[in-house]
Amino acid sequence: MAEPLRKEFVPHPVQTEDISHTVYLGPRRGPGVLLLHEIAGLTTGTLELAEEITRAGFTVAVPHLFGRIAGEGPGAMAVGFRGLLGSCIRREMNLLVFNQPERGTRWLVEAVGWLAEKSDSPRGVGVIGMCATGSYALGAIFDARVGAVVASQAATPYFRPASWGVRGGDQRLGHGDTALMALRFQRDFKAAKRRVKRLPQILEVDLASERLGPGDPKLPKCDRGIEIQTGGRLRVIWADGSGHSVLNEERVDLAVAQMISFLTVNLASDPNRSAEGND
Repeated sequence: MAEPLRKEFVPHPVQTEDISHTVYLGPRRGPGVLLLHEIAGLTTGTLELAEEITRAGFTVAVPHLFGRIAGEGPGAMAVGFRGLLGSCIRREMNLLVFNQPERGTRWLVEAVGWLAEKSDSPRGVGVIGMCATGSYALGAIFDARVGAVVASQAATPYFRPASWGVRGGDQRLGHGDTALMALRFQRDFKAAKRRVKRLPQILEVDLASERLGPGDPKLPKCDRGIEIQTGGRLRVIWADGSGHSVLNEERVDLAVAQMISFLTVNLASDPNRSAEGND
């Protein structure tokens, strides 16, 4: 097992005029990646994912937005929901309900700029969102300092299952050049399928498909196969079977590898460099 890096993630306050969050910044290895946690809070699994991305040659920053820190177990989801509905984070996450008011992305944009200054990111930084933060991550896609956005199992806007909640309309996603990746289990009852299915239409691309791994959706999550769809600047990963947290608590190893490859291709100065050589 790889050596844990957790002690090397140092807390820093990142704030706007009215919102402040602690961001845990890992060792400087290369291009910056902002990893936004899921509804259960900043779990051990999220920190382990941050370590894995770090070992692949990136400088990873993990904000604590709401919920517990390394607090899986009974009550973690309830604590996360209460934090999500709390006064500060509610203002930020309103963008997922009310079509991304500018105030909602202000802190995210501030964090992107802060990480760009803390990392060597000549092709921009990456932003990863999962579940409640899956669509939230897209709030940074129009920032010139962002080179790649990953939206995994995007579960919001809750009441608009076909929408990504982009300020000014989802069609704006088709007018940029930032690389975009979406991941989802084929059968996910928490994240709308239509949201992902609309992306090729919005970006006006045709997708080519490729299968990797076993074909039995009843296999354990880590042994499941995936379907990879690529076209233009878009890459979509469909994990076999049912589940929700593709990259984290129910991680599919092949999907995590594809996500790291996507970041490397779109952010690294030399995409062919050896990730292990950065340790």
